[in-house]
Amino acid sequence: ECVETGCATCEKGVCAGARTAQTCEDPDTSAEALGNWVCRCDAPSVGNQTKGVASCVLDECVAACASCYDFVCDLYGQVCVDPDTAADALDDWECTCVAPSAGVPRTKDMTDCYVDECVATCRTCAGDTCTGAQQDCEDVDKEDYNT
Repeated sequence: ECVETGCATCEKGVCAGARTAQTCEDPDTSAEALGNWVCRCDAPSVGNQTKGVASCVLDECVAACASCYDFVCDLYGQVCVDPDTAADALDDWECTCVAPSAGVPRTKDMTDCYVDECVATCRTCAGDTCTGAQQDCEDVDKEDYNT
């Protein structure tokens, strides 16, 4: 069924016309097995759809050069996260802090992580002690948590 039959919207044309690279596959080419063709996303994307265009997923931290992105994050004790895994959403991976540290992720770079004792590490020691005394807790020397 993946052989072009002259119809622009037929099986091969559907897969070839997708926004992301896809290949038409026919798992059973017998005459009795019609309508079982599949659009399969080309690597490194993953996904497939029977009789239609597949929704391709590409987690840059896992599939596309995971060692490149994870290396940057691992070097600083952080985790690589791809916030948009659509196959056409590239170069948006971020390094995120590991609890109890916090920080604002930056695209394609390590994050400045820190530990705020009032928020993250010892809530009953710092935050609750101050709150009980109707005071604000402030960690004046937030520990840099990048390794």
